[in-house]
Amino acid sequence: RSRRQRQMCIRDRYADTLTEEQGAILTQLLALSDNDLMDLLIGRVDSVVALGDVCSTPTFLAVLGCLREKQ
Repeated sequence: RSRRQRQMCIRDRYADTLTEEQGAILTQLLALSDNDLMDLLIGRVDSVVALGDVCSTPTFLAVLGCLREKQ
């Protein structure tokens, strides 16, 4: 799959349940490089420099938790 297809699958999966703030966080996550996003998703890291202070917000942690859940 292409990067764009993966992004759309993730967005489609959560689109109906996200608040506007959570949607903004998801957009930021999907804009990360593939390696940074994968490191976050598999729990290798809990933050990335590219997102700055956003990584410590409750909204970020909630969105990341949802993405890390096994579907």
